[in-house]
Amino acid sequence: MKKRLMMCILTVISVITTVTTCFGEEITLNVLSDTEAHCVLATVSDIDDNYVYAELYNTVADTQHIDSVLPKMLKIKKFRYSYCTEHAEEYNSPRVGDNIFATLKGDGNVYAVTSAVYKTDTVDERTLNFLAPAEMKNEHCLDDVVALAYYVRSNGLERGFVFDNGSVMLDRGDNTLTKLYPADIKNPIPVKFVDLTGKVVDEKKQQDVIDVSGGNIFENLWGSYNYELVFAKRVLALGIILAGIILGMVVVYFVVVRKKKQ
Repeated sequence: MKKRLMMCILTVISVITTVTTCFGEEITLNVLSDTEAHCVLATVSDIDDNYVYAELYNTVADTQHIDSVLPKMLKIKKFRYSYCTEHAEEYNSPRVGDNIFATLKGDGNVYAVTSAVYKTDTVDERTLNFLAPAEMKNEHCLDDVVALAYYVRSNGLERGFVFDNGSVMLDRGDNTLTKLYPADIKNPIPVKFVDLTGKVVDEKKQQDVIDVSGGNIFENLWGSYNYELVFAKRVLALGIILAGIILGMVVVYFVVVRKKKQ
């Protein structure tokens, strides 16, 4: 009985941990606190049953390892990306040609991912964007991806991230917080969204139906938050539907009458 109870408790803890991980921030905090790991930018050149081979391009905020020299070709134990499995399970397998940001530890011959590994659109830290599956857009678990993208772009200088229920702010030490995520039109995040094939989603063709201002889904589908305009459109749509029903009834009536006369 005690063993069964213990198993139930462990299962509940496991579920809670899984759900919490999806909300993010833990990955970023691990990266910032792991002073022994190398933060690298590299390109995957080959994959076999046990290892991923990646060509090293540069390191990020790696001053603590200034005396250690990483090999040009990194041999990394097989890994899966760090994206939230709830929204990106099918996206987490590396492919040849992927540009990556990863935190690594190793003995000079073989390395292993420690805190994080994500895909990027380039290995140039000054201009790169982190890549994320389209399913993660507007989700809380995107906070880690956003924070680490800013961290890499600043070469590790920006570290004062403040997380709050899926949002990300940056404390630069001037007693003010800069909002990073959720983003707005004036300050887009350094993240690009892709489909399962790796193709960047065309943001101009996609309409975001999530109303962060508290409106309902019908208003979003109309593409406007003008209540008078939304009401007018609904009335017009209802009128068209009623007119169609009446027209259909008239047609049926005449068909029935005609058959009776025959």
